Amino acid sequence: GNFTASYPDTWTLKIKEGNRVFFTSPMESDQDDFRQNINISVTKSADFKDLTIRSLAPDLVSNLESQYDNFKLISQRYFTWNGIESFEVVYTFTKEGLKFPVRLKQWMCTKKEALYMVTYTAADQTDTYSATAVKIMTGIKF
Repeated sequence: GNFTASYPDTWTLKIKEGNRVFFTSPMESDQDDFRQNINISVTKSADFKDLTIRSLAPDLVSNLESQYDNFKLISQRYFTWNGIESFEVVYTFTKEGLKFPVRLKQWMCTKKEALYMVTYTAADQTDTYSATAVKIMTGIKF
């Protein structure tokens, strides 16, 4: 994936097909039926070579709105990550089979011929790992 990431030893690392890396939080209690996670994906394509995140972000948000039930945009902003202009979008949605709304925080940027996307997924109302997730996300280097 051409990146490095540090994470607490209490979180679980999983590597999946297509250079996707997941970090999963520990259980908060015996009744915990949803574990927060961070998903890192790197998509390489010559199409990304000359694109900026500002040119991609409006379509990305529009696609999210059409993809999820009860999509609600919480915030969006541009910021610098790894010395590169990046985009953050935070939103909630509902999904069949889940008992509660889900909140996602996504960071994305382009570098050379790659789109880097990091997604933190948590239950909307109860999120004890938010600060830890931001530390992990901030620590991703590429």
